[in-house]
Order: sequence, then structure tokens, then C-alpha cells
Amino acid sequence: MNRLAEKMGSDSSCLRGRAGIGGLLLTCSSELSRNFTFGRRLAQGETLDQILSSSASVAEGVATTKAPHELRSKLCVEMPLCEEVYKVLYEGKDVRCVLGDLQSRAPGPEY
Repeated sequence: MNRLAEKMGSDSSCLRGRAGIGGLLLTCSSELSRNFTFGRRLAQGETLDQILSSSASVAEGVATTKAPHELRSKLCVEMPLCEEVYKVLYEGKDVRCVLGDLQSRAPGPEY
């Protein structure tokens, strides 16, 4: 996300502030988070369609995944985590393959 923010002219340090990191930590770790619940169900083998059809709540991260995917493509920004999430949600990639694929990438500027 930092790369995308910088490419679009933003100060990427805004994403690393308390609001950005706090929101990310909460949505990733709280069992009360709709995104967390959705992700756990996905990791347990349910498909996007199965989860959406049986859930009364909206996990905003599902629809939001499309925006960085489109911007990344348009602006030629490398965003491996966003791409992997997009592939799982919208291209049917097996979630069990994601970690290995990410770990096999050559180190980038984040190192």
C-alpha cells in the first residue's frame, strides 16, 4: 500500500500512523471484525460465494480488494499481498498456496 500511496502522490507515512496501523491490526486480529471472520472462513476452505451467500454482514475488505488491484495494474505498482488476496477472492487461487508463493519471491525494497 505504501508503494501505491507514493505513486499517487501521497505521503506513505500516513499509512503507518496510529489510525492506519491501528485499523489494520484490529481488522486482522479481532474476532469481532467482519474481515477477520471472513478471512478465517476463507482459510478453512469456504469459497467467496459460499461465504457471501451465508453471511448477514458485509466484510468491506472483499469489495475493497478490487480498487488496489485495478490501480496497481494501471499505475504499474508492485503489490504482492494485494495481488494474492485478489487472486484468492476473484480468480479461485487456493489460499494454501499463497504463503509459499509470497515467500518464494525475490526480496524487494521492503527489505
